[in-house]
Amino acid sequence: MAVSLIYTNCYSQNYTNLFFKRYASPGELPSGSCSNIYKDNYGFLWIGTGYGISVFNGKEFSNISMYSDNKGFYLGDAPQNFLQLDKDRLLITCTNGLFIFYYKDKHIIQVNVNLQKSPEERIEIIGFDRTQQRIIIKTAGSVYLFDTNLKQTGLLKCVNESRDVYVRNEYTYPYCFYYSNNKHLVSLNIETGLTDSLLLMPGEKGLVVNGQKENLFLVVSSTKIIQINVSDLMIIKTADVPPEKYGYFFFPRTTKMDEQGAFWIGGETNLFVYNTDSNKITIVDASISNFSVKKLNKFSVYDIWIDKESLFAACYRGGLFENKKRLNKFSDYHLADTLNAATFSMVIDKGVILGANDLKGIYGFSLNKNARPAFYPVANSNSAILQIERIDKDHLWVLFDEYFKMGIIDTRSMSLTGQQLSINNITRPYFDSINNFRLLSRDFRPVIKNIAEGLSYITVGRALFSITGTIKQGFKFNLVDTIVSSGAVSCISSGNIFILGSTKGELFVLENNRLIKKADALNDIFLPVKGLDNDKYGNVYSMTSNGLYIYNNNFLLSKSLLKPVYGMMDNKIYSGKMDNQGVLWMTTFGGIMAYNSVTDELANYPSSGLTRNVGFITKAMAFDNDHIFFGGGEGITQVNTKEQVADPLKTKLYFDEIKNGNKVLHSGMVPGSIAEELPFNYDDNSFSFSFKSISYQQSEGIYYKYKLEGVDTLWHFVDKGKQLNFLSLSAGKYKLFIKEIYPNNQPGAQISYSFTIKKPFWKTITFGILSVLVSASLVTLIIVFIFRKKLEQQRIKAYRQIALKNERERISQDLHDDLGTGLTSIRLLTKTLLARQGQAPGNNMLDSIGKISAGLIDQMSEIIWLLNHMDDTLNGLMAHLRMFIAEYLQRTESDVKLEFINNCKIENNISSIQRRNILLVSKEIFNNAIKYSNGTLFSVNCSCNEERILLVFKDNGIGLPPVSNPNGNGLNNIRKRIAAINGSVKFENDNGAVITIEIPKEKTI
Repeated sequence: MAVSLIYTNCYSQNYTNLFFKRYASPGELPSGSCSNIYKDNYGFLWIGTGYGISVFNGKEFSNISMYSDNKGFYLGDAPQNFLQLDKDRLLITCTNGLFIFYYKDKHIIQVNVNLQKSPEERIEIIGFDRTQQRIIIKTAGSVYLFDTNLKQTGLLKCVNESRDVYVRNEYTYPYCFYYSNNKHLVSLNIETGLTDSLLLMPGEKGLVVNGQKENLFLVVSSTKIIQINVSDLMIIKTADVPPEKYGYFFFPRTTKMDEQGAFWIGGETNLFVYNTDSNKITIVDASISNFSVKKLNKFSVYDIWIDKESLFAACYRGGLFENKKRLNKFSDYHLADTLNAATFSMVIDKGVILGANDLKGIYGFSLNKNARPAFYPVANSNSAILQIERIDKDHLWVLFDEYFKMGIIDTRSMSLTGQQLSINNITRPYFDSINNFRLLSRDFRPVIKNIAEGLSYITVGRALFSITGTIKQGFKFNLVDTIVSSGAVSCISSGNIFILGSTKGELFVLENNRLIKKADALNDIFLPVKGLDNDKYGNVYSMTSNGLYIYNNNFLLSKSLLKPVYGMMDNKIYSGKMDNQGVLWMTTFGGIMAYNSVTDELANYPSSGLTRNVGFITKAMAFDNDHIFFGGGEGITQVNTKEQVADPLKTKLYFDEIKNGNKVLHSGMVPGSIAEELPFNYDDNSFSFSFKSISYQQSEGIYYKYKLEGVDTLWHFVDKGKQLNFLSLSAGKYKLFIKEIYPNNQPGAQISYSFTIKKPFWKTITFGILSVLVSASLVTLIIVFIFRKKLEQQRIKAYRQIALKNERERISQDLHDDLGTGLTSIRLLTKTLLARQGQAPGNNMLDSIGKISAGLIDQMSEIIWLLNHMDDTLNGLMAHLRMFIAEYLQRTESDVKLEFINNCKIENNISSIQRRNILLVSKEIFNNAIKYSNGTLFSVNCSCNEERILLVFKDNGIGLPPVSNPNGNGLNNIRKRIAAINGSVKFENDNGAVITIEIPKEKTI
């Protein structure tokens, strides 16, 4: 950020001491022969050269070759002309035709138009019409009109045009001027098509017509400058090109108007300025700061471009030259080559500067006359002069390098007066004491300061001496005081407050002849104060070898300016002075810095582009009301404090190239931000960025920061190459911000690039949904498969059970039909035989056979019941068991009563194994109760739930024995059979035997 000052004068009235910087090939331009230049709306400067086109953004060049086989264009021979059509396109013309340059991708195509011209004839762009919808192009005696899509809409003829004399039209619409065969300057009205012969101008080889100034056309020939009124095309004024300087060899090439309305006119080996009001021509004294040829007038100026920031001159066989207007507030006084150009000390009085260097003398020159410096050896001097200070109008204090000897010079004769000064008895021992560390001795040297007529001061080490008296009366040296410090006095303030600075950074003020410390050392290091000044508010500015320190009027440190924070070009300051506007001007080795104490802004003026004066490494400084003079390694630089130039922030940033991996996404020149519409694949996640700035301001102290939103939370510095690389970014949304930072952390331009990296398909919501669907489908398929498998197994099992049941029914039917019939027949025959014999039952063998057959019939009936699938239910089992017990009690005529309760109302299927074991266990429990319990009641209670069957058998007998008979099988058989069907049995005594059986339900088909 530069100092916010208001521009008052673009160039000094006599246009002297202007400095230009040269750009040429190789390394910058493709050719040193430049023709036309043009600055577009973005700020790019387009330069046509003898071998292609170059684009300048204020900092660096990008070159477009004349030949390009891979892009299929040939830009022909110079000169090239340029016109920006819109934000995306630039029109380029050359002898080979019309071309379109696209800013977005730097692509060039040739426009298919039919121009009636010979190959060597140039094509000139006149410009837009009033509506900005038509483009006017002149070539080969014709004026073509095109729309913005380069479609021809009209054609006008330049009647009787001479092909031998070229007339350049600059800002002349609605007119196009040309030279006729009858030696007249002719105007062609593009809107009406009418022509008019204006001036008879015989013998011309080239003309320039400019219409930048309102109501005025300026015609420049090799001999005259003519003003023509726009409304009636009548001559207003004429001026002769000075023959003693230019004669008739001047060939005009271009003319451009500056902000003051003056016209800069360039041609063959000439550059001058024409003032339309005064009708006067001023020769431009333009020097080149970085080239062995020091004067711009040594080159042929083919084109000029002037705007608020710079003046550019395109020169044939010279290159491109730039004069930054912000630097025109500086003047350079280069000392004679025979002199040692380094300046150690200066004084100024009535427009005359006297300076001292190490040639044992003093040089002087008049600023008003801009005279050549003259060197005056000081008689009787055998030493270099370190400092000079004014005593009166005819005499100077002088401090020599040898022994720090002090003397008096009479400026009228430039000789020492010979007066013996007592202070030399003190400076000599002090010189010897510091002579062993000469590297540091520069800041330990004595300092002389004149305060008023008859009063001066000199410091020696830590001591301050007053000097009183006059040349006639003589001088007295008196010790005033010494500073309390481990260092020495290094500086005396140049302001209206008498302040001393020390080599430790301390500040002292003289109060009542006592040196009072007002500011302590900043740190315990060597930090000499090089310069001191104060503003109108009493703030003190301490310029040191490590930055600028600002104290308020109470000497409290309020601010420090250092290179990393404020963007100072260098922390080591050698001298400085505040002007009347509150701007503190300071010198460093690399140039001059300006700190605006009102706006808290800093500007850097590097000496490489400022003047030929480089290396400001001394304390040499002088000033008057309007100027500050600094001594450097090549002479003196003057700061014109009233001629102040604005340095507005108009920087634009643009992405020069963006790559995704090795693929170039963008390669353009459009300033501003970019947002990608389509996302990138997850594996296209590495990006590289190259960006540039369009700026014709200072580059010193400017730096760049970036932040990748989506990754970074803080800003990071960009390296000097303006390159950024991001590798293997994860999926997500990103926005890269790049911003420019000026000295004092003032924000500049900012651009951004937005893009999105897609997640891998397996991490997307769609993939998740599909995964869930596929998983669900797989699970469903598995479940269906398992279910179908189970159904198949159950179907097979059902078929088997049905087959088994059918087989059981067949067996039971066969047993009933065949075996049962046989056994019944045996029993009946047995009874018949016994009846015939008249024998009582039980007395013979036939009776036994009948009993056995009867038992077999009962057992067969039970087997048939077990085989019958119709009874595979709990209720069927309970009914059968109840019938069995009841028949038994009736047949045996027993006194035991039966209580049978079945609480299972729902049919519960049981397996054949469960049915058989439950039946056998129940019979076993019943038989034991009849045989051993001696009870009169036997009860069976059946209940069930969804999972289990509960059977409780109880009698009112004597109960179970306390110890089971080890040889008995009844209870063990019960346990085994119940365990076989995964049930449990519990034996208890409760007014009789209680046997509880719990059996899990078995799922059956």
